[in-house]
Amino acid sequence: MPQVSTDRFTIVEQATDLFWKKGYAETSVEDLVQATGLNRYAIYNRFGGKREMLLEALAGFVNQRRAAFMAQFQDDSMRPLQAIRHMFTGFIEEILQTGNGCLMCNTVSEIAPKDPDIAEVCRGYQEQFVAMLTPVLGEAQAAGDMRPELDGRAAANALLIFKVGLATMAKAGAQREELMEALDLELRALGNAAQSELQER
Repeated sequence: MPQVSTDRFTIVEQATDLFWKKGYAETSVEDLVQATGLNRYAIYNRFGGKREMLLEALAGFVNQRRAAFMAQFQDDSMRPLQAIRHMFTGFIEEILQTGNGCLMCNTVSEIAPKDPDIAEVCRGYQEQFVAMLTPVLGEAQAAGDMRPELDGRAAANALLIFKVGLATMAKAGAQREELMEALDLELRALGNAAQSELQER
């Protein structure tokens, strides 16, 4: 059993890793006891139960990802579509390394249809992702790198759907080369930029 932490953030991170690895249904309260070092009483007293721990884990995940994604677009040395490619490349590396897909994508398919509160958190994440990418795509259009006839929000929504597909295919065994090729094709469909500007391998 791990050393018990009194820091709520650390405990939630430990629970997040477990939900990400095993999924909600396959994670038992005893699993959470083993992962966090808390006893059952402490889990229910401090969090309310397994479902409430998942909700807090998802909220923390959303905040962490929003900050990480936004940081991708602070690098002035990259053009907008390059920054988007860089973000997706990091996502591909992560899902291949963990082998567990995307926590939010997994939760959408496993729990969201049955739990309105969790569905709301998942929708919020999706809306934030689209809202974050929409102005970046607008910048790409203004720079002449993205097709001018495309709607920025619709393109951002398409990239969200593409992200879910990447996670699903990675869990099904797709290789890095396949996922990266799909990413380049997706960005090529959006943009007017020379392909050389998008290559960062």
